[in-house]
Amino acid sequence: MEEAEGIREMLERFGWTQDRVSKEFGKSQNWVNLRLSLLQLDVPIQQKIIERSINSTQAGQIARAPKNLQSAIADKVVRVELSSRDKKLLVKLADRSLSDWLAERCETTERYRG
Repeated sequence: MEEAEGIREMLERFGWTQDRVSKEFGKSQNWVNLRLSLLQLDVPIQQKIIERSINSTQAGQIARAPKNLQSAIADKVVRVELSSRDKKLLVKLADRSLSDWLAERCETTERYRG
């Protein structure tokens, strides 16, 4: 979370672009985007990141899920004793299941591509 806050400060205070941040940190654009996505999560989920209950990759996947499901997904990831890889898969499956359900209810072919 500290990295995310630092990136946001560079963008807002110094007017840097995400591209410049990635070059200055020696990181990819995806790394910068992932960190910034963490700032969009609700505070209780951010706290789980700080406590290291979930890692930034898992949190990034959670941030891609619909807002109303993020907390439930984060809680499930923390509760279930799985490997990091399996937890990432769990988040993706939750996203896809919701997407399919919503598409059926809304009679659309649009799907969430997390």
